[in-house]
Amino acid sequence: MEGEFATVLWHLVAGATLLFGSGLFPGLFIIKILDPLADTFRKVMLLPAISLLVVFGISGWMVVITGKFDSATLMLLLIIANCIAVVFHWKRDVIRVRRLTQWELMEERADLIESEGELPKAIETESLNGETTELEEDIEDKKNLAIDLASSRSWWLPLALATAALLSLLPLLLFEYPNGVDWIGFSTLSHRLATSGDLSLPAISEGNWTYPPALPATAALLESVIGISPASAIHLVGQLSLFALLWGIAGAADRWGASGPTLLCLALVPALFVKAHDSGYPTVASQLGLVIGLLVLLRPIAERRRGQDILFAICVITTGAIHPTGALYLGTLLGAYLITHRFGMRRQIAVSRLALTSTVILSIAAYIVLVTFAPRLLSEPVFS
Repeated sequence: MEGEFATVLWHLVAGATLLFGSGLFPGLFIIKILDPLADTFRKVMLLPAISLLVVFGISGWMVVITGKFDSATLMLLLIIANCIAVVFHWKRDVIRVRRLTQWELMEERADLIESEGELPKAIETESLNGETTELEEDIEDKKNLAIDLASSRSWWLPLALATAALLSLLPLLLFEYPNGVDWIGFSTLSHRLATSGDLSLPAISEGNWTYPPALPATAALLESVIGISPASAIHLVGQLSLFALLWGIAGAADRWGASGPTLLCLALVPALFVKAHDSGYPTVASQLGLVIGLLVLLRPIAERRRGQDILFAICVITTGAIHPTGALYLGTLLGAYLITHRFGMRRQIAVSRLALTSTVILSIAAYIVLVTFAPRLLSEPVFS
């Protein structure tokens, strides 16, 4: 990054605080939905990826929907998102001690039927006789399993996480500018958003840049709030995305006690680091959606709920605003999941619901792309 060492260090700390902190409470709320038994250590691994994905989604779709960028409006939207997340997070933490009404019993039994295909006899008898129900009848076993997994983590996992963070952030201290040439275009887009609020070309040129706006808009936020240069903003967002991705994938694998080996496997695969080294930052950042995809899909069907399916669908369109690669990866992951679980069987209602929800969301996203972007490609000079 540009500047003296102390300046670079300050920009790094301030930028990381802004990006990860802006999505802090939505990230905690999403983790509460997808992995309610996660301990503090796992939350620390998951939070950077999910928080950054929230910021990408809000900033990117604000530009797509309104066609404009404004840092004050974006900060307001992020504050609103955090307030909403705090309210819902508090509601989910309230302990229910009263007896359930018959209507609530019917709703919760319907959720069980949708997730498992049929209501187990034991639960049905208990619900009818006791006028209450336990949605997670084996909650103590799950807690004990989570404690066992936490205690069996590899002793070298903290060292591996620290190494991953160092390797991800070290280029910010070593290089004044990113490597490759892609960052020049991204810097142009982010600076245009920060200065003029849109992606139109400066005079005397005509036309508009057409590119998924999430990463340039997030970099423009850093440029506007912290005051760093466009090149440094792109560099910082890209390397923080790589850091969050490595920790997020490790956190998702920690649910099965495989965080350490998974992180080691990621370190041995050069493609991800090569893409970041070549400043292909949107491609790397779009992989953040895989963190939520793994948390949603790689779990027993009986543990699936509507909210998780909705989060997966939102994750697909969020990654699409960063780069199509992430949305394609999530789509192929969903396709593999549906094939594995024999989509269409009567007992797999939860699988059908996930496919239907994702199809509807993807159709809306495709409509926006075809109606918003495609006409411009035919009627206006476009640089992309």
